[in-house]
Formats: sequence, structure tokens, C-alpha cells
Amino acid sequence: MPASKRVLLQFRVIANAVRSCARSVGTTHAVADRKLLALSAIAQLPGMGVNELANALGVRQPTASQVVKALAQRRLVQVQRDRRDRRAVKIQATDDGLAVLRCLPAHFDFGDRLPRALAQLDGASLLRLESGLTRLLAALTRSAALSEPRNDVPIDAGAAQPGPSHDC
Repeated sequence: MPASKRVLLQFRVIANAVRSCARSVGTTHAVADRKLLALSAIAQLPGMGVNELANALGVRQPTASQVVKALAQRRLVQVQRDRRDRRAVKIQATDDGLAVLRCLPAHFDFGDRLPRALAQLDGASLLRLESGLTRLLAALTRSAALSEPRNDVPIDAGAAQPGPSHDC
């Protein structure tokens, strides 16, 4: 088996391990895994800002803003302007948001498995992995720019729809 095929299979195993819990929970609560991660982070540190959330999730600030907006639309978080800095906001989980988190299985680890596994690698291994992933992402970006969009898949095919309640 060529190395590229072995690596692809390893990526699939990693992706499935990271998504496994969120998939079943997301189906039950119609809240995507990234939103569950954000909701959990917000509940753990009420009053955090969008930049703090972005850092906690390891995403860029615009992505965190979109997640917060989606959670606020579903009334899972409340967003308030910071009194001292009107440009900044403070985010807090609502009762509905906390109810969603209480309904999650006890083993749901909010994506901590991958960071814990990475922390077990030695520095040299992490640097090699980072270098290889940087090259892979550059190749993916180049190939994505060359390919045409697929018309057979709706843009929001996996979008979560608001549900009437958050009963477990």
C-alpha cells in the first residue's frame, strides 16, 4: 500500500475519533460539534469575549463570531456589549444552552482527545507533523482553488435546524 494511502487512512481514523461523540450528540440535539465545543467553553468561562472563544477553539475570530451568532439565534447563548469597551461583547450560556450541555453523555470529551494525544508526542515529532501538515494544507488550498464547486451538494446540507426544546 502506498504511503499516501496509509496516511489517508490514518487521517480518517483521526477524524472519526474526534467526531465520534459529537456525531451522536449533534444528531440528538441538532447542534453541530463545533457549536457544542463553543457552548462548553462559554459555559466554563461565562463572560468570555469572541477573541477568547476563538483562542479556546483554535479558530480565527470571524469563525468564532459566526458560531456565537448561530448559538445566539438558537437562544443557547446571550451576547451583551461590554460596558467599558462597546466594541467588545461578553458571551454567556443561557438556561437552554446549559440544558443542552447537561444532556450530553458523560463521556463526551469536547475534542480533548486530539490535544491530549498531541501533547504526548515529543517536540521533534510535533515539528515534523506540523511541517508535513503545513505542506498538505498548502496543497489542499491549491487544489481547492483549481476545482469547481459541486452542484450536487446543497451548501447547508448538514446545517442544524432549531428545535423546539432541549429535552434529553
